[in-house]
Amino acid sequence: MKQKTSIAIADDFPALIKGMRYIIEKSDKSYNVTIEATDGDDLIKKIDKAQTKPDIVLLDISMPNKNGFEALAEIIKKWKGIKVIMQSMYFDEYNAIKAFRLGASAFISKEANPLEIERTLKSVIKHGYYYSTWIEENILPNVRDLDYETTITPKEREFLEHVCTDLTYAQIAEILGKSARTIETYRDALFQKLNVKSRTGLAIFAIKSGIARV
Repeated sequence: MKQKTSIAIADDFPALIKGMRYIIEKSDKSYNVTIEATDGDDLIKKIDKAQTKPDIVLLDISMPNKNGFEALAEIIKKWKGIKVIMQSMYFDEYNAIKAFRLGASAFISKEANPLEIERTLKSVIKHGYYYSTWIEENILPNVRDLDYETTITPKEREFLEHVCTDLTYAQIAEILGKSARTIETYRDALFQKLNVKSRTGLAIFAIKSGIARV
């Protein structure tokens, strides 16, 4: 008999947890929601006590006591085998970068429909990651097959190492001892080389290629 995929859900709105559980367990009989938590601290405690750890955690970012990012960092540090899918109402560049930098396997909107939730779970189980349609269409094209070792300069590589942090471009310039204009030149050159249009695209490439120090 095929073993069920164990899933934990953390959200500070119990009604949303119930709705998500219904969607997940209805979509595939092999999914079993074993943990429900209303904040990050509650989630960590329940995972710690669980005899069988969840395979996947669906984790909201905005929660009291311990937010999603804090919980994500702790999960990745303590339990290497757990895959984390971050969810947020604020589906923006900052949150996407931070989620992937901290080790999330996916980042999706809390408004994702049941089909995307099912697609996300299947991809994370099979491949270990999932990129939403928005990321797939606007960021990843032509990034996967790029021979970055012969295309990206050492200075651009150094810049990429800092793209996944919370630093602004101005702060990166200060750390690298460069002018703001020089940093903009690196950024624009990488946009063209990687065929991306945002910092999120640079961050995801840096993570996937191993350039980023995460």
